[in-house]
Amino acid sequence: MHIAAKVLLIVSGLIAVSSVAVVAAVRHAEANPDVEFFGKRKTSWASSAQNQQADVERFEPLPSEPQNWVFRSSAESFEIGTTYEHVVEVANWPGEEVSLMQMNGSTYRVVKWLNPDRSALVCTFQDGKLTGKHQIMLP
Repeated sequence: MHIAAKVLLIVSGLIAVSSVAVVAAVRHAEANPDVEFFGKRKTSWASSAQNQQADVERFEPLPSEPQNWVFRSSAESFEIGTTYEHVVEVANWPGEEVSLMQMNGSTYRVVKWLNPDRSALVCTFQDGKLTGKHQIMLP
């Protein structure tokens, strides 16, 4: 199996594990209404016969440092072969390194850019060049 395919399998596994964690977090937040949920504090639940949308959540943002956002339009502009430096320049921040490995003289790196709303861009680079990307609910 080609090394890029192996790295993509690892990234896919990380995304699947993240999805399970999100479901668990939602269930936990539903059971514990006073907890923080995705960086926001739940302030109220609306649940009544008059309200057609049952269990509507209202969130109050927690104080945090300003963060940059990665948008779908930017992610779609990244072609295979785009350099890591160009992605950082467009995204305006270096992202978070998820994985780094060296094999057969090449360096493989997986980097994620996580937005405050938990949407994300995950990119795989071989020797500093983009070999794959995955967008998760980017705005």
